[in-house]
Amino acid sequence: RGDVAGFEARRAEARKRGKLLGLGISYYMEVTAAQPQEKADIQFLPTGRVRLGIGTGPSGQGHETAFAQILADRLGLDLDRIDFVTGDTDALAQGGGTGGAKSLLMGGTAVVDGAEKIIAKGRKLAGHVLEAAESDIEFSDGVFRIAGTDRAIDILALAAKARDARNLPGGLSSSLDDAGFSTGNKNTFPNGCHLCELEIDEETGAARILRY
Repeated sequence: RGDVAGFEARRAEARKRGKLLGLGISYYMEVTAAQPQEKADIQFLPTGRVRLGIGTGPSGQGHETAFAQILADRLGLDLDRIDFVTGDTDALAQGGGTGGAKSLLMGGTAVVDGAEKIIAKGRKLAGHVLEAAESDIEFSDGVFRIAGTDRAIDILALAAKARDARNLPGGLSSSLDDAGFSTGNKNTFPNGCHLCELEIDEETGAARILRY
């Protein structure tokens, strides 16, 4: 209410100066489809870097940053260690492409799914490496740790150990690499609102945006 009263006062003052003061509002809503399915390939390279391959590629939207940020957050990785790859049919077995405002809905959930699979696989491997039960292994900020102790191994070191390991017990993978898939089957509804306070000179018609 105070803001409305303030606007009315500014409008009255503007009239004294030969100006018209107006307030415009624009609200939008759209729907993003939960299809087709997207895949995220996540590979731990011998160089200590992580390759994220996904079919939804950028055309100015910044996907290369957004998807890498999701993976970095989930796996506790430094953002600059992630190599984003897209549009390479030799490297990607599946991908839905970009279009229809579905990129983060589909690609983002695929990255999350892949990261969760890697964490689950990592707990088993870390249990073997640290000589502890899988149920005693915690994961946080990129580190697998035996709960309540200082015995731990970070995810990149674990990936290297898995890659170089020989004669692993049954059920353990020699790689942390995995793939995630978009799992949602419901549409989302992005929306937003714009407000503009505009002043127009009554004599010249010149318009000036005061607040947005």
